[in-house]
Amino acid sequence: MRRLPRPREYIAVHGYDTVLVSLLLGYDLNWLLLEEKPVLLFLSAAVMWSLFMMCTTNGRNPNELVMCWGTFGWVVGNGFWTVFDLADVGEHILLGERISPEARRCLLLACGVCFGASFGLSALYYLHLRWTDRFATARGATGDSAALAQLYREEGSTGYGSIPAKGSPDGGRSRSLTPNHLMSFDGPAFLPNVFRVESWVEYEGVALFLWICKDLSWWLAVEMNVPGMDIVMCVVAGMLVLHHVDMLVTAAINDDMMGLANLITLLFWVTSMCIWAVGDYYQTDDVLAVVPPLSRPEHPENMRFAATWIMLCGAGFFGMFWTAYLGMFAVYDDDELSPSLL
Repeated sequence: MRRLPRPREYIAVHGYDTVLVSLLLGYDLNWLLLEEKPVLLFLSAAVMWSLFMMCTTNGRNPNELVMCWGTFGWVVGNGFWTVFDLADVGEHILLGERISPEARRCLLLACGVCFGASFGLSALYYLHLRWTDRFATARGATGDSAALAQLYREEGSTGYGSIPAKGSPDGGRSRSLTPNHLMSFDGPAFLPNVFRVESWVEYEGVALFLWICKDLSWWLAVEMNVPGMDIVMCVVAGMLVLHHVDMLVTAAINDDMMGLANLITLLFWVTSMCIWAVGDYYQTDDVLAVVPPLSRPEHPENMRFAATWIMLCGAGFFGMFWTAYLGMFAVYDDDELSPSLL
């Protein structure tokens, strides 16, 4: 099994993404738990952090920049939708007395604009931009290419650092140059390689694209009542869950323990939100009646109840893994750790 990276090595290259996942996980969990103030706190932090990621991304790598812009639009869109929902409930919610019906409508439309912009940018990227010379050259220079993945396999590297890349415009060091991104990737484990991705980092980007598609179709179905969008939402939700299962299997095949732990969390998260999206559209108002989320509802088919517990499992696993991971390296030196863990 590949050596488990030291925390400082992992955080140095994956810290930004890990913080964003933590904030979004906290945001969705508190939304399911109907904890209004924590929802707004986590939401504000997630928006600011995604903006920070976008501003600090290496501008020489347009692939990374497109992903950051897509992520930012998606997070902001969810923010507009959340504030709309909070205000729409009325006097039970912190914002209910402060936002007029016209302002609420603007929030709802702003959500759709953000989702649509993120979807359009991501679709343009996968259909056209990533095939252009500029984007292909940038992937080769920063480690997102199949050639560098092959180099990583041949050298048998186990450390978490950067592999100097010839022609890299920033001297050969990039956040993308990590074993997680350069691990052996011969395509999806069992799904068709529709977008013909050649590296792990590109395959992770497909997950983001599916997230955006799921939320956009959810918004169109629930808020705009667009005919047929409920079917699209269900299909995309199923694809999103299957994609994460495939990523989990791929990480297991490549002995990527950190990737495996993160993907277990993401699979709980994705499953929870897809269940809630389906329930949000198909269930009647009496089934969706607001009850304490962790108490068994009167209607056993209430999907918010199931989604909340699945999300709690994912958040609990995420917290326990990172506590054990950081604690292990805080207590023991590398030489004292079991080889099976390293």
